[in-house]
Amino acid sequence: MRVPTYALVLGILLILAQCNPVTEPTGSEQIPVVEGYLFSDESVQQIRLSLMIPLTASDTIPEPVNDAEVVVKHQGERYPFNLAPGDSGVYRYTGSDFTVFPGDTFELEVEMNSGNISSKTGVPPAPDSVKVSSDVVYVNSDLSFFELVQNLPEPEITWHNPGDRYYYVLVENIEEHPQPIIDSENAPGFNGGPFGGAFSFRTTPTNGDSYSVDLRGGYYGKHRVTVYSVNRDYVNLYEEREQDSRRLNEPPSNITNGLGIFTSFSSDSTFFWVLEK
Repeated sequence: MRVPTYALVLGILLILAQCNPVTEPTGSEQIPVVEGYLFSDESVQQIRLSLMIPLTASDTIPEPVNDAEVVVKHQGERYPFNLAPGDSGVYRYTGSDFTVFPGDTFELEVEMNSGNISSKTGVPPAPDSVKVSSDVVYVNSDLSFFELVQNLPEPEITWHNPGDRYYYVLVENIEEHPQPIIDSENAPGFNGGPFGGAFSFRTTPTNGDSYSVDLRGGYYGKHRVTVYSVNRDYVNLYEEREQDSRRLNEPPSNITNGLGIFTSFSSDSTFFWVLEK
């Protein structure tokens, strides 16, 4: 499941610990934080619940909530999410009848000892006409390191975006044993580029209609490119993680009686290959 990362909301929690003292939990108050993402074309959906980190706490990892009742509603149907194994605060729907399509609307209901929290999300339209500039790009491995870097191809991912909607792009190498384009043999000391030595990377949200893949630090083989259409509430949360702690304002939230985010994504994918010439 390609979730936009627990680190995003964890970063927001750390910001909350520095922000408006009005929202700081007291000894008797526990403020729930929701991290809920629904994806079209995904078989597993999940909701994560935790408690906001108090200003005076020494911990940097939020306390999970493992005793809540979590339900997502769609068109009058109720879908209970069950606690996943482990002390994680993660709730998953384990049935096979929960589907997410562009245009759908979902409501979240959570019952906790501290009270009930809720939220609502509408699934954005799917990306239109996702394409890659070339299905196959070639790398001349006989070049020197500097020539290789200067001549690496940059596959361009494009999609239609007449309404200036927001998207992010996930690029994944899906080979079982991928071979790096640049390694210690042709570039001693090289420590990766945008891929950072990993097999995938994700862009920041953009309201553009294209993205050029930088293959420095990348790998040979088959790549899957997924363009995700995102709601503005996710963009707001993503942007707020960069806020200056001196601003003393809360990050945005679409959770009633809590903090965090409950949002949804739609997506479309395409593929390209990086081959050695």
